[in-house]
Formats: sequence, structure tokens, C-alpha cells
Amino acid sequence: MGNKSFSIKKEKYGTSSLHYRLDVIDKEIWDESAIRTHQSNMITWFLETFQLPEAKKRSNNWNEDIPDISVFSPVQDDLSDWLKGNKPKKMLIDNKEYDAKTWRDVFLGFITWMENSKDYSVDYLFSNQERLFGKSDVIVEYSALKQLVTIDPNNEKKLSWYKSADGKFAKKLEEDNKDNFEEYVYHINDNASTLVGRIGSIMQEFNFEDDFVLLEVK
Repeated sequence: MGNKSFSIKKEKYGTSSLHYRLDVIDKEIWDESAIRTHQSNMITWFLETFQLPEAKKRSNNWNEDIPDISVFSPVQDDLSDWLKGNKPKKMLIDNKEYDAKTWRDVFLGFITWMENSKDYSVDYLFSNQERLFGKSDVIVEYSALKQLVTIDPNNEKKLSWYKSADGKFAKKLEEDNKDNFEEYVYHINDNASTLVGRIGSIMQEFNFEDDFVLLEVK
């Protein structure tokens, strides 16, 4: 309708089925103030219809009145939105703070907590990992991994896919002639969503509250 008068535009909008037309035809004057109000209403309606994930609301172009949110739980549905482009700052387990520079640190830090806990068993995770993680090789015994390499040297690359809970690559354990063959090593050659998702699966298995484990991003 280009530069036609406001009265003609109102008449045209009166025959339209678009919801936003009501915000126009109810106006008597279409000045700068009315245009700005209409613009604000349009944005509100759009966001009510197409809601943004919580993580996106922390972006610079979001409403400044919304408080900055940088903490989330591994059991949230929108993990990929939180993790994409973000790095961890710290992890809270049962209100105790743990440093974490990478998402691998987060996963291994949680596993370390599990290993040190008297109430939860990593052996249980090992026995039920296919159900929990959809894979049977997330947690393996160091001895089994070493045997794979002995049988087929082509498996040596797998030594760099696994770390002990204290952060040592399986390859490093091999070089140190580690004798603790019953020690578990953990698959860490995965993306952030997979690593954090495993924590969420463990939390749900043991019925942890959502805020029992919290992650803060930078």
C-alpha cells in the first residue's frame, strides 16, 4: 500500500485476517509514537509464537531487562543450545564447586566425584552403560584396552580416546607401565553434548534433583 493515506490503509487492513491488523485499525493517529508501539507489539507477538531457548536469551540482542543466565543443568532438554560456542567455567556438585576448563574436564570431574562417593558405584555404570549411554565402550577396564592393542597394534590410536578419571590418557598409563589393570578409563573423544548428556543420564538413573549438578558457562 506504499505511501497511501492512513485511512485507506486502515480500510484495507479491515478486510485482512492477520492478527496484527487490529493493532493498526484501532489507532486514530499513525505517528512515530504509534509506529514504535506497534513495532514493540509485533516483536512481543513474534517471541510468544516462536519462543527462544533460554541459552539464546543471553545474547547481546536480547532484552536487557532479562537477567543474565549462565547456569544450567545436564538434564535440560536444550543442551545443544547451551553448549554451542560456550566453554565451561565451573561445575557445582551438591553445592560444591569444581573447576572445569573443557567439557572433558566436566565429564571426568563428575566421574571422579562418582568414584570417590560412598553412595554411588562406577561398577554399576560399567555394567549398565549400554542402557545408559547407548554404547558398551564408554567405560572400559584399562587391562581390556591394553589387550586390544596387544592383539592388534592398529588399536593403539584408541589409547588417545580414553582417559583415567584423574585426567591421564590411557597412552600415558601405558608409558608409565601402569600396573593397576582393573582401573577404569573413560571415552572422552566425543562432543560436548554427548559428554554432558552422559552426566544427565547418570543423574536421571540415580534420581538426582535437577540442581544437584549445575554447570556454569563463560
